[in-house]
Amino acid sequence: MILASILVSGCTSQSQTDGANASAEKVKISFEITANGSTESKIVEAGKGSNAFEVMKANFQLEYNETAYGAFIQSINGINAGNDEYWALYVNGAYADKGINQYSLEKDTNIEWKIEKVDLSGFS
Repeated sequence: MILASILVSGCTSQSQTDGANASAEKVKISFEITANGSTESKIVEAGKGSNAFEVMKANFQLEYNETAYGAFIQSINGINAGNDEYWALYVNGAYADKGINQYSLEKDTNIEWKIEKVDLSGFS
């Protein structure tokens, strides 16, 4: 009887642990930082549903300004964009349609930052 109780107890606690692991699902985020002719790559894991900006802050040295549109990145790992440049954000190969702080990481994601020239040709 005692042995049966121990076995049932062991199975119960194991399935509760497995349930806890399922709710803590992880996703892989591949970061690529391209500036001055070189690219730094870093792959990290984060909890599914994590905010991409919070994951960036935890893994890179960032300087940024909070704006009405979200965080505007000025520097990544000490590399600043020049006066006529900016840090362009690409998510899964496409130019981002929103700021980094508006992305929820629901699946494996590739986040790329590139220093690009500001193009004012359309404003002349």
